[in-house]
Amino acid sequence: MNDWLKPNTVDKYSDANKFLADHNVIGFLVLHKDTIVYENYFNGFKKGDITQVFSVTKALVTPLLGLSIDNGYVKSINQPVSDFLTDLPPTNNFDALTLYHLAQMQSGIDQDEYADLLKTMHFYFERNIKDQVKKSFFKYKPGDKFVYKSVDTQLLGECLEVATGKSFLDLFYQNIWSKLGIESDSYWSIDSKKFKNPKMYGGLNASLPDIAKFCSMYMHEGVFRGEQIIPKKWVNFCDDKNERKGADNYCMGWWMDMDDEKQNIYYGAGFNGQVMFINETTQTAIIKIGEGKGGVNWYNILKRLSNAYD
Repeated sequence: MNDWLKPNTVDKYSDANKFLADHNVIGFLVLHKDTIVYENYFNGFKKGDITQVFSVTKALVTPLLGLSIDNGYVKSINQPVSDFLTDLPPTNNFDALTLYHLAQMQSGIDQDEYADLLKTMHFYFERNIKDQVKKSFFKYKPGDKFVYKSVDTQLLGECLEVATGKSFLDLFYQNIWSKLGIESDSYWSIDSKKFKNPKMYGGLNASLPDIAKFCSMYMHEGVFRGEQIIPKKWVNFCDDKNERKGADNYCMGWWMDMDDEKQNIYYGAGFNGQVMFINETTQTAIIKIGEGKGGVNWYNILKRLSNAYD
């Protein structure tokens, strides 16, 4: 476990536990070939505790689109959003907006998660998310540009609620979460006690071992304990490099590694350094939760660690 530290700028650490504790980590789990080979907690966090994984959530939400298509609720990934959200402003941009644009962060809606933090915080603390998204206006035409923003995932979830006639939480728990043998309590953060809209873009609160089960399912092309939970073609959707968007190769909630053609690596990332990292080639998943990024390049560290197990 300690060997992955040595080639890095953190080589002054000979003990992985101390390194993790000193760099804002509160939970760290390594899953290799469906076996937990390392699990530890720091800084007041303990085994069984749950935490909000923020935008890691997006990678757990987008599979619901694939399931809705597979089950006949949605015609195709290119179905117009206006088929579902009929009360959106009647503009050409909303008419052209599709589910694909939402899933791939290409809606053109005037939000930017990183460039306008004030607007991002306003969206996060909005007391009625559904009311907020109806006020959205466009900076680009749908499909013209990738811009990472949570409003797209929120709108996608609302479309799926209309398409299936089920609440988002029922969709998630019945179709994915309940089939993974979840061990700990989990819940979704909501916008307010009054409106109780789940934050579909980043509200999942769960334990590390339960998130690891989702990773295991993905590493086995959507199969968990012999059951095909997510369609295989959906799990492999991002294998097509043409579907990866932006400089960082975003695809369906995941960030795809493009610096190593020999390995299939992808990860979900969230505020404060939450990471759900998968190296499918070595059948290794790493879940890191923290109270900040700790000033280190976690991608390089997690990639090295994912190659440390036979």
